[in-house]
Amino acid sequence: MKALVIFSSILLFFSCDVKKKGIPRISEKEAAEYSIKGDTVYLRGNKIAYLNLMEWEYHKGKLVREISLVQFDRTAQNETLRLISYIRRQHPRSKIEVKFKEEN
Repeated sequence: MKALVIFSSILLFFSCDVKKKGIPRISEKEAAEYSIKGDTVYLRGNKIAYLNLMEWEYHKGKLVREISLVQFDRTAQNETLRLISYIRRQHPRSKIEVKFKEEN
């Protein structure tokens, strides 16, 4: 039994990445490349996402705003974290979700 507890503890220790990276912060220069007009987010003048919905959620005693974006280019997933970081600068206490536009 003791061996099982030790093995489980070791497995848990190695399966949890205590140094997980959060959302990277973008610089002022990078943030200046983004703009929002209406419900559309632009990067260097190109449409990259749009606001799908904004909703409020009451969770664990707190009121949380959820911002749901739809990213146009599914292949630009490496840009998704930068998009989230930009939106987080505008709305630091909001929950942010990014989905990808469905192909027709």
